Amino acid sequence: MKTNVKSTTKDNRRYFERKPELTRIFNDLEDWLNHCREHLLKFDPADLYKSRDYRDFAATKNSKQHQRPRLNTNTKQQQRA
Repeated sequence: MKTNVKSTTKDNRRYFERKPELTRIFNDLEDWLNHCREHLLKFDPADLYKSRDYRDFAATKNSKQHQRPRLNTNTKQQQRA
């Protein structure tokens, strides 16, 4: 039995168009995988939307500006001393 690849691809595309939440999940998984690779974190697809690392990643991803981490928060106290 021969399967028409074009019709299968078209059917898959239609399915994902009807289910945008699936597309969002796969995009989030891909972004999470890239983040884990860059920051040497353990990648576990089950952590998506659950782990603290993912929530921190999502917060910075969704923020309008990339926030730089503070290196020294006690600068005013050190200047007074």
